[in-house]
Amino acid sequence: MDVRKALDHLNLTQVGAAELLGHNPRTARRWVVGGPPPGVAIILQLMLDGKITAADVEAARERARA
Repeated sequence: MDVRKALDHLNLTQVGAAELLGHNPRTARRWVVGGPPPGVAIILQLMLDGKITAADVEAARERARA
């Protein structure tokens, strides 16, 4: 997966993607260079496919914290 293209298509910055997915911005920079881990790739692909939104991801993170 080309993370840069995916983030551009989703109108997300590296920092925004990191925050959305609960990671450090430096980690998101590594995804651009070396590819994302499988879980991140799945979430990004689902977002690209229109199956989930950033709001869905945020809600799931909140539920996981509870």
